[in-house]
Amino acid sequence: MDKTYHIGEFSTLVNTSSYTIRYYEKEGLLKPNKENGQRIYDDHDVLWFQFLQHLKGAGLSLFEMKQYVDWRSQGDCTIEQRQNLLKTKRNELEEQIRLQQEHLQIVTDKIDFYDAQKNHTVTTDFETFRKQQHAD
Repeated sequence: MDKTYHIGEFSTLVNTSSYTIRYYEKEGLLKPNKENGQRIYDDHDVLWFQFLQHLKGAGLSLFEMKQYVDWRSQGDCTIEQRQNLLKTKRNELEEQIRLQQEHLQIVTDKIDFYDAQKNHTVTTDFETFRKQQHAD
């Protein structure tokens, strides 16, 4: 049998506020069991909440998260819809990562350029310096 948690224990375990947990419940994203009027969470709820946090971190809107939860509740007949939603988000994340890597490279190149200027080992402008650094 899974271990059970009251809301305070659960919020500590998933590292979020009780307010956030109640909000997820209100929005239909999290559905704990109730005993004697108290919310009871189990290890499955912990894993589900953590997955929801990953969806949120991946950029899913509240609407998209609700859609995912709705499809999930409908069973395996919605696997393709869920998969398509996740593939779309994956593509968006990959593009964001690509852009962030590009930004990181520019910042790194600028730092290297400044180091070269301080050491008096560069006589070019930044763009020429970058081209020289990345010449294959």
